[in-house]
Amino acid sequence: NILKLFEQDIEFITNGFSADYYFDEREAENYFNNLSLGFENAPNFSGILIFQKQSDGKYNIVDGLKRITTLNLLLAALCDSLKLVDEQGLKLSDGIRNKFLIKQSSPKLILKDSDNKIFKKIILEEQLELSEENSNIYNIYHLFLNLINSGNISSDRLFKIISQIQYMIVMTIETEVATRDL
Repeated sequence: NILKLFEQDIEFITNGFSADYYFDEREAENYFNNLSLGFENAPNFSGILIFQKQSDGKYNIVDGLKRITTLNLLLAALCDSLKLVDEQGLKLSDGIRNKFLIKQSSPKLILKDSDNKIFKKIILEEQLELSEENSNIYNIYHLFLNLINSGNISSDRLFKIISQIQYMIVMTIETEVATRDL
């Protein structure tokens, strides 16, 4: 499942072919609502992810950047919602964030340019500048946070559903196949 991938002690990077992150807010809300209808104990197959292991040990995302970024934003929103509940929620939030989203005080997912700056602040719970709050990446995170806080799905149930998301994962090493051929 996707959380087994995220809990590994590896960093994911974007390649030069990836576009900036964009997810239409209406589509993101539909994604969340469809996810909310999922079953806690039933696998949810969500496509294919393709990675290429680099010589520095990082994994270049060849295909699946939007899906991985969206799930990272959803997990960050879940963490931020949990920490508002009580002391136990704060502990759960820290546990999820440190296990799935952070490696050595930095996000495990490294995006391009301005997306990365904003994404890093969201994941590390740093203050955003007002202009950064107008970005698509922040808007999707904030949408997820509002949807979670609306109470239509419990945080526990949402986490269980996320843990059932499965992908077919293809991993190559840098010398096996040129990125353009994947």
